[in-house]
Amino acid sequence: MNPNPTQAAPEARMHAHPTPTSPGAKNSATVLPLRRESVDDAGSATLILAENGQVRDCSRAAAQLFGYPVDKLRGRHASLLLPRLAGTELVQDGDLNPRLTFLSHCGLPFRASRRDGGEFACELFLNRLGNGAEGTLSVIVRAIDGPVLDCL
Repeated sequence: MNPNPTQAAPEARMHAHPTPTSPGAKNSATVLPLRRESVDDAGSATLILAENGQVRDCSRAAAQLFGYPVDKLRGRHASLLLPRLAGTELVQDGDLNPRLTFLSHCGLPFRASRRDGGEFACELFLNRLGNGAEGTLSVIVRAIDGPVLDCL
């Protein structure tokens, strides 16, 4: 185990999961530093979002999965790709939305939309990154076989 989490491998930073800080604590996420090279290091389809859902950046794998060039996703709302995120608060009281965290932890499929209008089922892995005034979120998207459900 690495005693300094900021020196962990990029894969470890990208795949951190929310962890309570104490038995009575609210659901909180590990706050991790944002590094541009981390977006593509893990090879995962990763979206970097502002707390309001705006896409700040994405990995090349995410752009390919959804069928968009990276520059066409920046500045757009994540609901373009994950329609059920429209109107959903990603962060509540400074923590990740507990319902989203629960559903992603359970591995329930989310509906995802491609540029060509096609849909697919996916799993989402949500993480908090950085500790600036406005937090940043990492959403790892993994396409799965199976029915597309609306869990939100």
